[in-house]
Amino acid sequence: MQGVASQRLVSLNRFSKIGDSVVAVWAEILRALPAWTLLLKASGGEDRDLPTLFRTRFTAHGIAPERVEVEGSGTYAMAMHTYQNAAIALDPFPFTGCATTCDALWMGLPVITWPHETIASRQSASLLEAAGKPEWIAADADDYVAIAVRLALDDAARRDWRAQARQRLRPALCDARRLAHELIDALRAVAPRR
Repeated sequence: MQGVASQRLVSLNRFSKIGDSVVAVWAEILRALPAWTLLLKASGGEDRDLPTLFRTRFTAHGIAPERVEVEGSGTYAMAMHTYQNAAIALDPFPFTGCATTCDALWMGLPVITWPHETIASRQSASLLEAAGKPEWIAADADDYVAIAVRLALDDAARRDWRAQARQRLRPALCDARRLAHELIDALRAVAPRR
């Protein structure tokens, strides 16, 4: 499958989530992986000034502009095609993805996340825990970079995940009956007894 051999990092999260600290960490990954590129794809990417803005931000960290692509979101099918042709999904922080993380995992991509203190920063970590992939959850910026580089250099691990992702995700994330029972049990545990 093309995505496994691809040397493309991807983020389909809103551009507003990609702050200066995210750019700095992602640029460090690109510096460590000189043959790799990064695709940022989201609504608003059609704006003619946005590619220049992001390339300038990455260039300030020593990344050649041609290594950063910026595209508009397009259709859902186009997003799935993007994941199919990428190798690793990068999750922004502190505002992580949720649906984008599910989509990337479903399409067989490892997703690297760095949870912070808020619920909005921990969604992807929760999904990765449920999927049995806590090793893709970073403890800090250095760990985020190390996980990305390790995965980038391990074609076999990426190929293995792509082959088994949906089988692992179905029981972990798609069992509505089990998830409803777990929610009810959690609510009962915190509700006052009468």
